[in-house]
Amino acid sequence: MASILVLDDDKRFSESLSALLESLGYEVRLAGSVAEAEELCSEDVPDLALVDLVLPGAEPDIFVQLLRTRRDDLSVVLMSGFFQGGKEVERMQRLCATNLFLAKPFDFDRLVALLRRQLGDPMALSDGSQEPKLDDDGRLDQTSLATVLMRAGQSEEGAIIDVQNQRGHHRFFIRSGCLRFWQSDQPGLNLPGLLGLNKTDIILADTIARHQNLPLLDTFKAQQLCTQEQAVRAWRMGALSLVQAGLLSPGRAVVREQGGWEDCLPDLELDLESMILHGIAQAHPHRINRYLAPRSNGLLLPGPNYDRLAAIHAKVFSGDLRARIDSSGTLSSDLLGRLWSDPRRRDKVYAELYALLVSGQILVLQAQDDAAPAAPSEGGFGVIQMSADHHHDSLEGIDAELVAIREEVRLLYNEQEGRDHYGALGVERNADNETVREAFRNRFAQYHTDRFRGMDLGSDLELLQRVLARWGQARDLLTDAEARLEYDLTIDRAAAGSSADVDALLAADGLVRNAEKALGSGRYKVAYGLMQQVLELRPNAEQYQFLHAFSAGMQGIEDAAAVYETMRDLNEKATVFGAERMLGQIALRDDQNDIARRHFKAAVAAQKDDHIALRELRRL
Repeated sequence: MASILVLDDDKRFSESLSALLESLGYEVRLAGSVAEAEELCSEDVPDLALVDLVLPGAEPDIFVQLLRTRRDDLSVVLMSGFFQGGKEVERMQRLCATNLFLAKPFDFDRLVALLRRQLGDPMALSDGSQEPKLDDDGRLDQTSLATVLMRAGQSEEGAIIDVQNQRGHHRFFIRSGCLRFWQSDQPGLNLPGLLGLNKTDIILADTIARHQNLPLLDTFKAQQLCTQEQAVRAWRMGALSLVQAGLLSPGRAVVREQGGWEDCLPDLELDLESMILHGIAQAHPHRINRYLAPRSNGLLLPGPNYDRLAAIHAKVFSGDLRARIDSSGTLSSDLLGRLWSDPRRRDKVYAELYALLVSGQILVLQAQDDAAPAAPSEGGFGVIQMSADHHHDSLEGIDAELVAIREEVRLLYNEQEGRDHYGALGVERNADNETVREAFRNRFAQYHTDRFRGMDLGSDLELLQRVLARWGQARDLLTDAEARLEYDLTIDRAAAGSSADVDALLAADGLVRNAEKALGSGRYKVAYGLMQQVLELRPNAEQYQFLHAFSAGMQGIEDAAAVYETMRDLNEKATVFGAERMLGQIALRDDQNDIARRHFKAAVAAQKDDHIALRELRRL
């Protein structure tokens, strides 16, 4: 580990610089004077010295010359906030035998680039703040399934991952970056369910398979229930749904390095990295923040997969976040500090940042490896600080009016402690969106106006920024119907002494599975009731709106012509398995036989074993 001496009498600056250097993996020594530096370096000379030109007592050139007698390859970088260049800087450069100079305040990217040239690649010194490995119990609380799958994909020998989450028990077979096959205990996720076959359709094939100890697929093919290609296509669609829906869900996982199964199972050849990037892009921001918030704070550097995954990443994420991370490093606060006021843009950036982190396209080098994770209720970033702790500076000797203002800011910050988002804005839980926005505007105007222009708030400026960010986050969450519903459920669960994890409550997929079964058996009233429950949890999901409209139309609750137009519009926005067949069924109810025939033909072309579409085509 390379060592660096920071010789500077500005304690706040040197401590901040030390935090950054330590996050890059360097050993750092701090000295406020030449005498203190001589004592620190009496036994061991550092690899590089960052030396301020203006110090109390002796000038630093004699000390640098002394160090050079003991180590002639010592790198010396001069710094100054007083001199920006000129003859004095040139004189000290000659005396210290160096041409390296940084005028304070300097950009961190310049410093990192300089350190890279003098001491080598900082990336080689630290693994960054990637998510930790699974604990002994395999809990997905500190690391997500996305990371577990990505790491397992690096295995050339093969890996089997057993997962238990809100959707049941699942097993993934992975080798060489691909998902080769998967299994699940969910009825709708077995081969008959994926093919749309009911018990009557498969009874003979199932009996033969059990008595002759044959794979179910072989008997399905023998009975002409499906072809190999149809089965593989169904498995691939099921895998995409299962994996992407569970990437950020809590649960447990067990990873086994094990091969030998390759010749026994079909090979789906699903690219893991592409699946994971797509899944994170579609995940709910709250789930992303759960894993991202504790480990995104610091310096971003390109990771080992930065170049290799460029094309795949560009297809999934259209933003410019990746392009702004260069080889010299970018502070995450530079990218995220102002995003709290724009929730839609913020959520997209969060998703992309987490995808970059999980896929190894970037490393996040943190100032504090043991920083406490952000609380779930503090899921947004707002203004990101390099340290989780806040240190008040003294108010002694400051004008009385300024002291009163800074004490007011400190009191305001302390009052936010322990409050939920409603308490932060001072609104009731039943407040409408306009009331929430008005409460935010009133608070924001009071503490973010020209009132503070020209005032030196010192360390309390950080507190004020945190409060403003908290208010912005509260406003964004409480004016988003879906996010607010989840948040209210979290509060209710916590008040009842239950887990505040709303993933278990929002198991909309489970309800959808039951609704799909009901639709398949013609129980449209049951399906309609289930889809109403789903839409209470996920009102903005177009694929669920499509199924809800279909179940309503098949019952005759709504006019078939209107339902058809609604479903056709929704089908352009979301991909729904079996959409063409359902559109045809609704068209039949409206006596639009030609339109229905066209949809049924499209359904059969997409899935040759769509028995309902085939039956209706024969009738027409």
